[in-house]
Amino acid sequence: FCEEVGLECAQYLSNWALMEVLGMMQQHVSLGIELQLYSCHECDAACAYWYWEYLISASLHVLTAVMSSKEELERLKEMDKDKEKRRGGLVATGKKRSNKHKKKPGPGEPSNGASPGVGHELNLQLHVRRSLCRGIARLLAGVSASHLLQHQEAEAIFEYSSWRCRFEHRFAAFANLQQPPVLRFGEFENTMSGDPQALLASAAECFKQCKSLIDRAVRAMPEPDETALAELRNLTKVAVANGVTIAQFQAGAPADSGRRRIELHYDAHALFPRVVAK
Repeated sequence: FCEEVGLECAQYLSNWALMEVLGMMQQHVSLGIELQLYSCHECDAACAYWYWEYLISASLHVLTAVMSSKEELERLKEMDKDKEKRRGGLVATGKKRSNKHKKKPGPGEPSNGASPGVGHELNLQLHVRRSLCRGIARLLAGVSASHLLQHQEAEAIFEYSSWRCRFEHRFAAFANLQQPPVLRFGEFENTMSGDPQALLASAAECFKQCKSLIDRAVRAMPEPDETALAELRNLTKVAVANGVTIAQFQAGAPADSGRRRIELHYDAHALFPRVVAK
């Protein structure tokens, strides 16, 4: 295949196929969140957002490779054009006149008619969502480790199942894919185990980073799009609200930690909840 279409083209097609697969995997997880399939227990939700963060990180890696290949191809095209100009010397007067009537692309507008900045906008959007997923997963993991769950009597104990079994069933659809590599429950345990206060502090930093990324995205928008602005405002509400919740946990007395409960509210956004302390 590589000999027929060329190595660079084969790599581009492979990256495109992987991006499509990652998009469907993200849709699988996001639909489960939207249908509240992971809302039975906070640990289920933490697993879902942790896996979603991994998928977004893989998408960012592939998108960066695609954008770099595209920029390199544009650079090579410009070099070929410069060589042709130097080789041809002066252009005939008639050709000069005909070139004057051609419409030149504007600044930042690609010559092939594609939308300018699409890759950059997608990159920024993925970074925002990754920060939210990482923050929510670590917040829920920190709360779980601090015994601040809503239903403490059902904590991590099932009569006919286990957290590992639930995890494997949740993401069994990804087991047959070679790329990206499937994640295991042991990796989730290793990543999310640790000091609860450290997890909460890390989650707070993620929400701060998300807020700064959203501010940058708003400033970078060439034209005000009401739909995009509404989406960014809702994500900002989620990030700020969860940051306030973390501050409440950190400021609470240790004696009250066992009685504190949390709830996941999806009123600000359908996919990213506000973690509310009760």
